[in-house]
Amino acid sequence: MKKLVLFIAILSVYTIYGQNLPVKEVNTKVNEVTVFLRGAQITRYKTVHLNTGKSILKFINLSPFIKDNSMQVQVRGGITVLSVNHQQNFVDKLHKPKEILTYEDKIKALDNKIEKLNASSEVLEEQKSFLKANKDIGGNQTLNVQNISQTLDFYSKKMKEIGLKEIEIDHKISKLIKKRKDLLKQLKSKIGKKDFSRGEILVKVDVARAGDFKFKLSYIVNNAGWFPAYDIRAVSIDKPLKLIYKAKVKQDTKIDWKNVKLSLSSINPDVSSASPKLKPYYLDYYSRPPTYDTFDDTSTISGGQVTGIVVESGTGDPIPGVNVIIKGTNMGAATDFDGKFTILMPQGKHQLEVSAVGYKTQIVNVHSTDLSITLYPKQEQLKQVVVSAVGISADKRYKTGNHRKFDTKDLDDAEAVEEEEEENIPIPFTQQEHQTTVDFKIDMPYTINSDNQVYTVDMVTYKVPANYQYYSVPKIVEKVYLLAQFTDWEKYNLLEGEANIFFEDAFVGKTILDVSKVKDTMTLSLGTDKSISIKRQSIKDLTTRQFIGAKKSQTKAYKIIVKNNKSKPVNIVVYDQVPVPRLKDIKLEVEEISGAKYNENTGEIKWKFTLQPRAKKELLLKYTVKYSKYRQVQLD
Repeated sequence: MKKLVLFIAILSVYTIYGQNLPVKEVNTKVNEVTVFLRGAQITRYKTVHLNTGKSILKFINLSPFIKDNSMQVQVRGGITVLSVNHQQNFVDKLHKPKEILTYEDKIKALDNKIEKLNASSEVLEEQKSFLKANKDIGGNQTLNVQNISQTLDFYSKKMKEIGLKEIEIDHKISKLIKKRKDLLKQLKSKIGKKDFSRGEILVKVDVARAGDFKFKLSYIVNNAGWFPAYDIRAVSIDKPLKLIYKAKVKQDTKIDWKNVKLSLSSINPDVSSASPKLKPYYLDYYSRPPTYDTFDDTSTISGGQVTGIVVESGTGDPIPGVNVIIKGTNMGAATDFDGKFTILMPQGKHQLEVSAVGYKTQIVNVHSTDLSITLYPKQEQLKQVVVSAVGISADKRYKTGNHRKFDTKDLDDAEAVEEEEEENIPIPFTQQEHQTTVDFKIDMPYTINSDNQVYTVDMVTYKVPANYQYYSVPKIVEKVYLLAQFTDWEKYNLLEGEANIFFEDAFVGKTILDVSKVKDTMTLSLGTDKSISIKRQSIKDLTTRQFIGAKKSQTKAYKIIVKNNKSKPVNIVVYDQVPVPRLKDIKLEVEEISGAKYNENTGEIKWKFTLQPRAKKELLLKYTVKYSKYRQVQLD
């Protein structure tokens, strides 16, 4: 049955294209691009003159990475679209950009120089061999001291000249080889390792009346995408935050996007929290206190930072332009010219998805802060893809996903790009909310080349009224963090992403903008403030262990010292914890918490207070645990 269906499908394709229909090649340019977090939708407009009857339009010089079943052709007037098909042209390769040709010409010129120097080196080697073969003095000549001296001088002089020339040539060759290697790395960062076929879309049409017809061709391509990034600036704790929303766009579709209408489409993110959180401290016999992985604790600025290098198997050469995405998130980075990358890992995430054009995608477990990743070239070639033909009536309107209906006016205005500028926004920008996505439209022509480079687009700047709160969990990290809190954060349509933090006009590090599990208030970690110190230490005099009848008693006591070295008062929250017994014969008595709030269910201890300038505050935590002397519990 499957074979019969396949035969019918192949037969239908041959029936459609087997007719001797006129074929008209159509060259177009990219007019609009909507970049998704993975992939991009390309839109091209073109007016084509067609005669009456059936014919085939071949849209040529397209990306080889067109996604299956994503093509749409829209046209108005007395014309019917009978079928739309996609194929690869393996005979005609994509035209190389001028920049690529320049690199190749430079490499060829270096190869010619190296070849000439190698030839000169071979001539010098022959001269050395000739001198060595004829250095013996003999024959019918009369030998005397003068002849021997002259011969030795001549031999030494020539050998020295040849040796110096060889050294000079070797030095020149080494410099040229190094320069050639650098050029190859640059060329590789632009085009990858192989030539790609041209994508083509064939559209079969039936024209009722000859005339000019305006086509709108759209499709989705792989090897493109964007991820959000932010600059968060806090001038002081009594002024609003400045939040700069940026997009890092990268594409390697093998087609440049020149002066296009650029839109960036978002999806719902999946992220982790950014500040350290206490785990419930459940107490049982032979149980252990909770442990904390400070490597995952991204609230310490750059504490979860991972660096690495991506190289090619076999050669060991670094690969530039590789996509490095944190698996399960929208966050990512790209390798630089030397194949290196830096990325900040969210709490609870331990895997990277590493991909590049022409290589197999790798899922890498993050086991350290310094990674070396090897990618393996793909063996398979791009295959021809045929999309099943669909009949499209000329009287119907068309819809594309969540976008509005397509109208003739869209075609009329396609060539002249309309720009709608909003006031009070540095870069022309329009935000369009759909049911499941938010689109950011850049209302000015933008160029993104297919060169494996990351282009940063500043989309919008917000001034965000914020409340500032200092926060510390000295049991985990003896540092004080500055948190900025603000409400109504949903209206900014924030996505997960890395943020560069600036406080008081100084760069303090990176953090992760967290939009998961946020209800009413968004909290941003602005990093540590060294002007506020905190220490947590055990009080040995109050720490005891004793036996009372059949019971064993342990007392733990800690002192937390907070100092405000700033010239302004600060509001600060300090967290600690006590264990939570889960057995009836384990009793807990909290003896001193210095006025803190105590959550019996989780064991959380919370102090919230204002600390005046140059002031110091001591907090005391003391508790006692009683249990059977025949059992064992482990406390801090």
